[in-house]
Amino acid sequence: MIGEAFRPDDFDAINTRYFAGLREYGHLFADPSGWRDTFTLSADLLTVPQVEPAALGRYYIDEGNLLGGIKEHVVGLISAWENRSVAWNEVTLVHSVSAATMQVLIALWRRGVRTILFETPAYAVTMNQAEALGIRVVAIPTYRHESFRAPLSRDFVARHSPCAVWLTQPRMSLGYDQSIETVGGILSTLSHRDYLVVDEATEQRFPSCLHSLGGSNDRLIRLRGVLKGLGLNGLRLAFVLHHKAFRADLENAEEVTGGSLDLFSLETAASLGRNVSRFKSMLEAAVGQIAALRRRAERLTAGSPVKLSRLVNGYIGCAFIDLVGTDYDVQRDRLLEHCRDRGVPVILGASMRFAFDPACEIVRLNYFNRDHHILDGIRTIMDFASTLPHE
Repeated sequence: MIGEAFRPDDFDAINTRYFAGLREYGHLFADPSGWRDTFTLSADLLTVPQVEPAALGRYYIDEGNLLGGIKEHVVGLISAWENRSVAWNEVTLVHSVSAATMQVLIALWRRGVRTILFETPAYAVTMNQAEALGIRVVAIPTYRHESFRAPLSRDFVARHSPCAVWLTQPRMSLGYDQSIETVGGILSTLSHRDYLVVDEATEQRFPSCLHSLGGSNDRLIRLRGVLKGLGLNGLRLAFVLHHKAFRADLENAEEVTGGSLDLFSLETAASLGRNVSRFKSMLEAAVGQIAALRRRAERLTAGSPVKLSRLVNGYIGCAFIDLVGTDYDVQRDRLLEHCRDRGVPVILGASMRFAFDPACEIVRLNYFNRDHHILDGIRTIMDFASTLPHE
């Protein structure tokens, strides 16, 4: 149930009508959303592990102790990232963050959860997964003029119990951190039938932002990509961080999702677990790359009607185009036509599950990107914004 506060996600319709031919026919000028030409400086610091051919014949599934020593090293990396000793049964390794969300949703369903309260903006994939399972989706609208604060009171949560509150850290498409006090406050509102899930897919802080919450709360579930924050999207490994009592539920959910892991990605993560300083250096390189590009983008937009999200953590941000005093639907169509004609495919706010705000349109920015994709993409958006009437 997305609700009246949200416009339908028309990503496919927009892509078909405006942008399908840009990549197909080589007419792409800039891709600020960052799908095909992303890159990361951290890749230059990675030592590629050697995988023995004889090791490729078996399946690698995080069930019981089947992963043995290789998981031990990955858990060591996670322990360093969490600044505490994490036990093997507090971690479940999964192929990707999207696979992890599906596995957690199945486990929650089996524990009686029938409603998910999503703070927005949110990952459309996770909402789609929940709806496919028959779970009721309640999207909580948040707005720019209210600093995107979500009204998650004790009474609101209680009205939907048994439920799970689903947050993102850093805030999806905004790039700033959750307050530890806010997250702890939400935890305190939960009954014994409720859960808090935090999707930390793009977390880049070391130690992690929410590490002080520890692992003793059986209502808290956290998800993260092991290598995603480094920009190494060709390597596929994520984990669920949970109370040990939740381990069996996640193992059982593998019967639905299929839990086989990629050995090369496992070995890469294990090698970084044996050399945490290298992981930190790679993370620093990635963060520095993003911060430098973000600063250039900020200077470019200074004084214009295009504003950028803060982006203090992670690599997915957005640009806000002020539309005050104009017809939203007319200007949205004009924006799409403008970007199409200049070879710049864009992803708009509805597809990031932003609540509808007629005062602005929102464009996704992926800073794990070639500089020109971000800067030329923003210039294209600024050119459009210059045609709008201003008070």
